[in-house]
Amino acid sequence: MPRVIVAMLSVCLLVIGVVFASDVFAASKALTNRQFYMSNNKPGAQTTYKFRYQTPDTGVISKVVFLFCENSALLDDSCDAPSGLDVSAANLQTQSGDTGYSVAPETDGHTLVLERSAAASVSGQHEYVFTDVRNPDASGTYYIRMMAYSGADTSVEPAYAGAVAYPIVPNVDVNATVPPFLIFCMGVTISGIDCSSAQGSYIGFGEFSAQRTAFGSTQMVVSTNALGGYSVRTLGTTLVSGNNQIPALASLAPAKTGVGQFGLNLRANNAPLSGADVQGPGAGQPTPDYSVANQYKFNSGDVVARSNSVDDSRKYTTTYIANIAGSQAPGVYVATISYLALGNF
Repeated sequence: MPRVIVAMLSVCLLVIGVVFASDVFAASKALTNRQFYMSNNKPGAQTTYKFRYQTPDTGVISKVVFLFCENSALLDDSCDAPSGLDVSAANLQTQSGDTGYSVAPETDGHTLVLERSAAASVSGQHEYVFTDVRNPDASGTYYIRMMAYSGADTSVEPAYAGAVAYPIVPNVDVNATVPPFLIFCMGVTISGIDCSSAQGSYIGFGEFSAQRTAFGSTQMVVSTNALGGYSVRTLGTTLVSGNNQIPALASLAPAKTGVGQFGLNLRANNAPLSGADVQGPGAGQPTPDYSVANQYKFNSGDVVARSNSVDDSRKYTTTYIANIAGSQAPGVYVATISYLALGNF
């Protein structure tokens, strides 16, 4: 049974919390440029949280509290803990701006507390990154109240305060099935590597002469997603007319007038001037016996082109040559050559 390759693209969203213009306590100053980032916004996911804000001045700060609420961003409202949220094991990975913080013992499932020795706040952006946190279980909008305190007591009004809102939503998964495929087409001419442009299935050598080599060409395009690549074989007979035939070249040989010959190769040649080297973005190549310029061969069943792995489109140009001896019996000579392309799934 052919194997089916399934491609799954998981679109991982980086969510930026929208600044929520909440009221602050009467004695609190507003934290500005409040931002919240998460590495994974899927419900219940283990993720990383990043907080950013600025203080309006250089007042003393010793504690910062990030309080997660399901119901409201307003600082004087009650706070319902989001179901499934867990910041109790949060690890302070990096900090910048105001530094010297560590995670305080008061930290619990929905309250993340930082503490340090009291120090003046510095100007500019403050950033804190926490790993080992767990998102709420349900999709929806949640709120984070940010509060900075000048002392150790967090039961009083904070020196600075603000809030952000952020969404928890399922990740967007895009699923697609790529079936096993082998694309193969032939024609006397093919424009570029576009199989829809293939035209013709007949080569006319005209009248044979022992003094000149008759030749013509066809083209084929091959591509596959088979892990083992593909192979292309020739099947058919040499040129025949009733019981008479022009001998096929059983081994590599150059075109030589006055000698009965029928053969082919997949290269650019100058004796005669015909053919082209393989083209296209893929990696497939003619097999060694059919990849020597100005040398020809034909043996029904031979593999003439091959790729050993998944391969993009390749265009091969096959040159056919025919020569006759002066004693060749008259007649209309015909060869029917079929090509069999197989994907190695």
